[in-house]
Amino acid sequence: MENLKEARLKAGITQMELARKIGVSLTTLCKWENGVGKPSKENAEKLAKALKKEQNIENIAFALQEIEKFAESIERGEYEDKPSAVIYNAMQITGYTESIREELRLLKINL
Repeated sequence: MENLKEARLKAGITQMELARKIGVSLTTLCKWENGVGKPSKENAEKLAKALKKEQNIENIAFALQEIEKFAESIERGEYEDKPSAVIYNAMQITGYTESIREELRLLKINL
């Protein structure tokens, strides 16, 4: 299952971490990644949940970094009239949209 390996790498976790998260042996996970056998429906669902969760965590971490960079640029007085699309998307991903909008309003920066 080449897609499994790609998804795991994209999520940034090791084979051992993923195997532990879904409760299978490292050998079993390696076999699935190499196309030797397939996960059961139950294990496929566990894989999907684990990989999605890891990807969401990575997305949120990236978004928070972008928001932090933007906040630092505001503090230094180095900002554009509007935040970039990356910052706006980061705010939506993290759920901080309204609180950040309020902070930006106080600084007279329009979204």
